[in-house]
Amino acid sequence: MGAIISVWSSARDAGKTVFLYTLAKHLSGILNKELKILLCCMNLSYGSLAKLFGIGTNELNLEDIVNFKIYPDNSVSDLIGSIAKYNNFYFVGSQKTNPAYSSRNIKAYENVLEEFKESFDLVLVDTMSWRENALTNMVLEKSDYVLNILKQDKQELDSHPFVTQKDIAYIVNMYRDIYPDKNDLASTYGLKDVFTLPYCNELQEMKNREKLALYIQHDTEYNNSVKDISHFLAGKLNLPLDKAAVIKKKGRGLFGILEGLK
Repeated sequence: MGAIISVWSSARDAGKTVFLYTLAKHLSGILNKELKILLCCMNLSYGSLAKLFGIGTNELNLEDIVNFKIYPDNSVSDLIGSIAKYNNFYFVGSQKTNPAYSSRNIKAYENVLEEFKESFDLVLVDTMSWRENALTNMVLEKSDYVLNILKQDKQELDSHPFVTQKDIAYIVNMYRDIYPDKNDLASTYGLKDVFTLPYCNELQEMKNREKLALYIQHDTEYNNSVKDISHFLAGKLNLPLDKAAVIKKKGRGLFGILEGLK
C-alpha cells in the first residue's frame, strides 16, 4: 500500500500545477524505476498537466474509472494497464465532470482513490484551490500528506485558513525578498519544513511558449529548489532512490560510487 500526497493551496493562482509538474519530473529522475507512481489530476478541468505530459483527451480518464467503480464488485486494478503512462509515471485526470457530478458520485471517487493507494507506491494528486467543493474536501481527508502551496501575502494567509493537520511541507511559490520572508512565515504561523520557490523569468517564458517540458534541463534556482523538495519527500516517505541518482548526489568520486552501490 502506498501513500497519497495532495498538492493544495488555500489561494488561487498559487502555481501548484506547474510546481507539481516539475516535482513529478524530478521525482521520476531520482526514484527507483520499479516504483509505481500515479499522478492524478482532480481539479475538475483536466488541468494543464495532461497537456504538459503529452497525454491526449482520448486516454482513460478519471470519470471512466469512477463510472466503472460505481459497481462495487469492479476492481480498479483491472484498469491499471489502460492508464496513460509517461516514463515510470502513470497519469489520470478529470475530463468529463462538474461539481454536481462529483458531489453525486463522491463515494465512488473515494473508493477509486482508496484503490489507487492500494495499487500504487505513491499517488500525487493535483487538487482545486480552496475548500470549495466536495471532491477537494474528500481528497484532503483521504490524503496521507499535503504539500501546502503558499503565496507570500500575509493578508491572503490571514483571510483564509491554510494549515491542515496533514501538511508535510509548505512551499512558498514566487518567493521574493520581502516581508513576510521564510523565517517570518515560520515563526508567525508555527510552520515547519518551509521551502521557497523563487520567481523565475525563464520558467514563465518557457511556459508562455509552451516549451515547459524542456525547462527541467536548465540549471536554475527554481529547479534546484524543486530537487531539494524531491529528495526531502523521498527521505520522509522512505522511497528508494535510483542507484544512478544516489551516485550523482553523493558525488562522482570512487567513494561516492561505492556508497551508491551498497
